[in-house]
Amino acid sequence: MLSRVQPQPSLAPRFVSDTGGEEPMLAETERQLAMAERLVAEGSILAARSVLTDLAGFGDARALFALAETFDPHMIAFWRVRVPPDPEEARRLYAAAGESGHLDAARRLDALP
Repeated sequence: MLSRVQPQPSLAPRFVSDTGGEEPMLAETERQLAMAERLVAEGSILAARSVLTDLAGFGDARALFALAETFDPHMIAFWRVRVPPDPEEARRLYAAAGESGHLDAARRLDALP
């Protein structure tokens, strides 16, 4: 039987960091992650997917994980939005996030139906 975990969104203010002195690309990544966070908070999951897809294409582990959440049936239910989940896409993206170094990805993979 699959273990069930209480969803805990990864999209939280912890994505916003002090990027002073870092390369402009990192600052842009942080800005886009914060934008995706706001979109999810507003219930605009499809718009958040669009932003996160661009970042995930660069292999950013946080973007891959956050994008996986937008397909995860547990997160869709937690957010109470009317967007169809896609467990297979969530599985693929959580696996990619794990391969890119995201520490929570394996736990989320195990919790998928």
